[in-house]
Amino acid sequence: MSVPRVLVVGLGGLGCPASLALARSGNVALRLIDDDIVSTSNLHRQILFRDRDVGRRKVAVAAATLRDSFDVEVEPVEMRVTPNTIDVALDGIDAVVDGTDNHGSKFLLADACRQRKVPIAHAGVIGWEGWALLTGSREHEGCLRCLFEAPPSGPSATCATSGVIGSVVGTLGSAQAALLLQFFDRETRNNFVTYDGLRDRLRERHVGPRDACCGARTC
Repeated sequence: MSVPRVLVVGLGGLGCPASLALARSGNVALRLIDDDIVSTSNLHRQILFRDRDVGRRKVAVAAATLRDSFDVEVEPVEMRVTPNTIDVALDGIDAVVDGTDNHGSKFLLADACRQRKVPIAHAGVIGWEGWALLTGSREHEGCLRCLFEAPPSGPSATCATSGVIGSVVGTLGSAQAALLLQFFDRETRNNFVTYDGLRDRLRERHVGPRDACCGARTC
């Protein structure tokens, strides 16, 4: 029996722990996409990399680490996901982990996955706080636009400008993997997680379709 093929977009603080958790489960095949190299500033939160990996391509290092540690199929792809490459990225994919760190990429992935009815686990972290959201092909679930409507029109805080706490990013990346694994098992669970690292408070709830979006079947 074939296992789900999961696309992980971005091997940063979210994509690394999500990939590790999914590979450890033994129930998926992975396609990893990133076009960056490992830098020293990554090491406190990007847990697939070590000092010796600085200057190397992230996808190559991550793929080798996961293959060496687990019995898992890993396809590394050195690429940036854009409107011109999104079809190639999603070809043959059953689910997506959004490990990107900018609003444009998140909404690009959200719209493409919604159109194709592919489940996707999003996440975002600023400082000590973060969230994770699973949206899929089920009619009672909302999408990223149901929750946030649209990318911010002006300047907004990002992990690059405001920083992130490594342990908080790790928690939310792991939550992305957990939400997807629950989806594959067809468990009835909440699909929106928020985490406050200062208070160590994790909350779960359901995000339904917004009337002007998925509730009207327009996205």
